[in-house]
Parts: sequence; C-alpha cells; structure tokens
Amino acid sequence: QLLERHRPQASEADLRGWEWRYLWQLTRSSALVTLTNPLATGLSLSFSPDGGHLAVGWDDGHVDLWDVDNRRLIRALTDQESFQPGCVAFSPVGNILAGTSKPNVITLYDLDSGRESILWQQPDQGASRVKDLLFSQDGRKIVFSAGRGTREFDQHVWVVNVSSSRIERIQPGGCGRHGYDHFGAARLSPD
Repeated sequence: QLLERHRPQASEADLRGWEWRYLWQLTRSSALVTLTNPLATGLSLSFSPDGGHLAVGWDDGHVDLWDVDNRRLIRALTDQESFQPGCVAFSPVGNILAGTSKPNVITLYDLDSGRESILWQQPDQGASRVKDLLFSQDGRKIVFSAGRGTREFDQHVWVVNVSSSRIERIQPGGCGRHGYDHFGAARLSPD
C-alpha cells in the first residue's frame, strides 16, 4: 500500500527511482499463481491456445478446468477418484480439450458448445490406463500411450482421428523390463 501511494497519476511526472522498483519486486511472490492446495499432485497440465484456460490432471484421477485470468476453478470435469493419474491435452486449434474421464477412456470436451463425447475407450474389458496424450499440430489426431501392466509389450501407442474417433494406428510399445508401469509417453513429429 505504501508503494502504491507513490505511483504517479496520469498528469504527474514519475519521480520514482530504482529503489521503488526494487522494493516493489520484493513484494512479489516467486509463485505466479497458486490455484489450489489439494491433497493430490497435478501431473498433467495443458493451457488452451488462447491461454485463458488451464486443464489439470491430478494423480488421484480427477481432471479440472481452471480460468487462468480469474484464478478460479471453472468445473471438475471428472469426479471419480482413481489410483491412476488423469491426463489432459488442449487442441492447438479450436477450444477442444481431451482428458481421461476414466483410466481407460478419453473424452473430448468442446468448451464452446459444452458437448462431451468419448473419443476412445479400451476395446476390451482389460484394466488399462492412459499415461500420456497429445494432439497433432493441426488438431486432427490424438496420440497417446496406454497400457495395462508391467509385462513387456503390454503398452501401446495409439493414433486416433479426432473427427471420426477412428483408430488409425496402434504401435506396440512395451514397458521397461523392470516393471515401471507408471511411465509412458507419446509424441508426433511436427510434420
């Protein structure tokens, strides 16, 4: 409040020196924004193309959507706790968010229309989980890593067409021979 008193008004000359800026900087937190203090840890983050929304996938399986400018929770996209972390990715085009609504389901959330649709669901009844997901640069495809357990070649990388929900490719991946089931990543080259 003391520093704010010395800001010049529109018609006044700015008489502040380096000392004012130094003291002002000391009053700033090193954290840009603290959105919440949940018991869970955020493991997957994605900003909307305009930077106005932040999607967070928590390690307890929840997926939330935040308003960045107002620093508030817009809504919980999932309310189901799971022992498997939530994953999120914004499309680089449009206002579309992909997120895990269950460990073995990817849902598309159209934030403009409010519509939700299932993009992918594990084809059989096995206990699988999505570990990473990402849109292609043109927003037409989603690539993700999903797997069931710790056996070699139990993980796969999937490529799914966003508009048709058609699986275009399944590439066997495998997981580490040491059984590190918690990891898995998938990326597409820029072209």
